[in-house]
Amino acid sequence: MERMFANNINYYLKRRGINYNYIALMTGWNIDKIRCLLNGNADLNWNDMMNLSGVLGHEVGFFTKDEAEFHENEDKDEQDIYLSSNIRNEDRILVDKIVEMFRFYDSLISVQL
Repeated sequence: MERMFANNINYYLKRRGINYNYIALMTGWNIDKIRCLLNGNADLNWNDMMNLSGVLGHEVGFFTKDEAEFHENEDKDEQDIYLSSNIRNEDRILVDKIVEMFRFYDSLISVQL
């Protein structure tokens, strides 16, 4: 299951143009750890899978599907990605600012006092 999870995560990252730097930023892990986990050089535990899935906005189960089924679903989603690429530049800038605001908000509410 860990290998299938890692393969599906890598496929997801590649299709969406997400790099390991983003995952490192969101998890606090160093890039070497991420590479080792996703390339099979280190064992993935349940907490690692939960963190990786959460950073990408999904539950662990989303990435534990059979690889063929996962790829098929991702290919269908590509149509939605294409349609969203027709957004005007002004709207894209606004969306980027809103996403950044929510990341900041999320980090604030997760702070324990």
